[in-house]
Amino acid sequence: MNPDWRIYEQVVQVLMESLKGDPSVKVRHNVKIFDADGCECQIDVLIEKKNPTTEITIIECKHRSDRVSRSELGGFIHICQTVGAKRGIFVSKKGFQSGAIKKSENYDWLHLRTLSEINVLELATVLELDKFSRIKIGTSSDFHISMEVTRTAKEE
Repeated sequence: MNPDWRIYEQVVQVLMESLKGDPSVKVRHNVKIFDADGCECQIDVLIEKKNPTTEITIIECKHRSDRVSRSELGGFIHICQTVGAKRGIFVSKKGFQSGAIKKSENYDWLHLRTLSEINVLELATVLELDKFSRIKIGTSSDFHISMEVTRTAKEE
């Protein structure tokens, strides 16, 4: 059985998969890529969109009992910048400390969310996608997830 944090990453990947309505979008889980300094970085969810060059979105997932700190967010921002990501999405089970929220306000390409706050239509807009699938998520304190996926054209 997968540990809770792995399930959390996989749920976020499923959510992102629901957003890819065209073949130019590729979603991968637990990817290792190299940054501009040649250092290997582990990426929880990597979204690549050809537009006509490849745009990268990185998703970091934290399934812990504490909120994400300013310094943790700073590390994520650094990775996004050194790998050339167009946007970054940080998903946390417990949310974010006030310093992290304040720091995020300096980056219009950075999005902080808890799993319950993920909105498929909003993410489709953020990722500039033409098509997506609607997903309904149900969660409880023991992290039970149920999903219903419907393929549809993006609403204007």
